[in-house]
Amino acid sequence: MRWKTGDEVQLISSGPNMTVLDASDEGVRCRWFDKSGKLHEKTFPDETLINAESSRLTINVNLGDDPPKQTT
Repeated sequence: MRWKTGDEVQLISSGPNMTVLDASDEGVRCRWFDKSGKLHEKTFPDETLINAESSRLTINVNLGDDPPKQTT
């Protein structure tokens, strides 16, 4: 299994970040809180999960080295 206890995962189709409780041939058992704070637990097929770290969007902006030129 590629997941271990404590890994942070997310469904490929998005959704909340979940914590892996354990992984076996039967699936990956995860626990998470919904927006209202209710605790959930469910087992998902391994192939439906991605690493939550890799699902975060990163934006790099290059502003350049030169400051804006002033016109007079």
